[in-house]
Amino acid sequence: MDNVAICNHALTYIGAPFISSLSDGTTAANYLTKIYAPTLNELLRAHPWSFATRLVELSEATGEADEAPEWAYAYEYPSDCLRILKVYNGDEYGKSPTDYNLATVTEFVVRMDSDADAKIILTNEEDAFAYYIALVEDEDLYDPLFVLALAYALAAKLAVPLKGDFKMQQAMQYQFAAAEAKAKAMDAREMTQEISGGNAYSDARA
Repeated sequence: MDNVAICNHALTYIGAPFISSLSDGTTAANYLTKIYAPTLNELLRAHPWSFATRLVELSEATGEADEAPEWAYAYEYPSDCLRILKVYNGDEYGKSPTDYNLATVTEFVVRMDSDADAKIILTNEEDAFAYYIALVEDEDLYDPLFVLALAYALAAKLAVPLKGDFKMQQAMQYQFAAAEAKAKAMDAREMTQEISGGNAYSDARA
């Protein structure tokens, strides 16, 4: 599975010809080049997908805490992060497989750094961990239901520019909503099983 295969799924749904690559010069490829990454990011950000969530110990953003005296610590924003979900107290990890559920969630804010060229995370926790949604571009990691939802999301955006069909656009939007809901529900059940069977925090600190 790659991004071209996902795009061709979307084109199938609206009855449009396949592309050979995102740079093949066709009208469909030109549209998909513009919309694929934003659409992927929108869908990734919409839910803490099990394949896209990460837990990392944050790195200090040197000198930035001095610029925000209302917060004790400043940390670098993870380079692959699309959305911070939670920040945790790092001292509470590694005690048992239930730490993931029992760890204390702490307040935080995301701001630009003092040079206004990078995001930072401000919090009052020392040795903080962040649980976040990452940008995952390896399509082989995607759940099949996520792929289905992504393809319908692309199809909804392609229906009018490629087919001039607003009714088809509405139909694709409906199919996307149903596919997204099913993907989220299945993923949530899977994550519950994974959490009960292992400790993501211990893995992160290894």
